Amino acid sequence: MDPLVIDPSLDPYQYQSGFGNEFESEAIPGSLPVRQNTPQHAPLGLYTEQLSGTSFTTPRNAYNSRTWLYKIRPSVVADTQFAEYVRPST
Repeated sequence: MDPLVIDPSLDPYQYQSGFGNEFESEAIPGSLPVRQNTPQHAPLGLYTEQLSGTSFTTPRNAYNSRTWLYKIRPSVVADTQFAEYVRPST
């Protein structure tokens, strides 16, 4: 074994995986795709959604604020009942 490589089983710490301050976490082991950023099929039958915090007018070379969500149900099938907002008169 290379003397500069530490055996992971001997390391008492756990590290977040990620690159460029982009990290990942999972509630259920195996729920994130391995070595992929836009999989065609998400593991465990989950639905893939991308949430973007960048406006459409941002230049192409700007940092894109976004996150990938892997959900049990897509957002469009939310069970929430919406009610019309009545604006109070001033």
